[in-house]
Amino acid sequence: MDTSLTAPLISPDPSTAIAGRSEGAQRRLGRNAGTVAGHPVADIHDDRGSGIGVASQAPQRRIRQLSGPVNANGAAGPAVPVNGVLTIILVEDEALIRINTADMLEDMGHTVIEAATAAQALAAAEARDFDILVTDIGLPDMSGGDLANEVRRLKPTAGIIFATGESELPDGAGAGAVLLVKPYSGDSLKRALDRVR
Repeated sequence: MDTSLTAPLISPDPSTAIAGRSEGAQRRLGRNAGTVAGHPVADIHDDRGSGIGVASQAPQRRIRQLSGPVNANGAAGPAVPVNGVLTIILVEDEALIRINTADMLEDMGHTVIEAATAAQALAAAEARDFDILVTDIGLPDMSGGDLANEVRRLKPTAGIIFATGESELPDGAGAGAVLLVKPYSGDSLKRALDRVR
């Protein structure tokens, strides 16, 4: 059999690798960019006598649920920080930034609830307890500042981090809000979490 038929159809694209990111983060970002960094997307092989076989090798993305444990009354239970683990609502309308940030937070051991809009974030905030809101300022359906005010109404003790390309906190950001300037690293994200706790 011609070995060119068994070679990967799509070669790994080193340009999708992200310096300083975990291998899992690189795989997920690479897949979302149309490749899987370091791995072929499909394995094509000769099944000797039964034809050509194709097997997907793309990693499956973890599914994040908007609800936590349910108590006896049917209400979502609180997210209790254990050994420094936090439950974080991450609001970012740019998918690659949201996925990359979620990977960094999960690599730190935290639980992440992803939202692409303020409406999704508010639904998550009403559905379960959480510790910190990390939000972009420029969201498609509401400003990050207005979202933070709504979240504070629901949970006054929630920490607020504004992740933005702006150099200043938005008007009405409130006491204790932290500014995280894009682009940011895992270290600067960790420092922002430490400051808001």
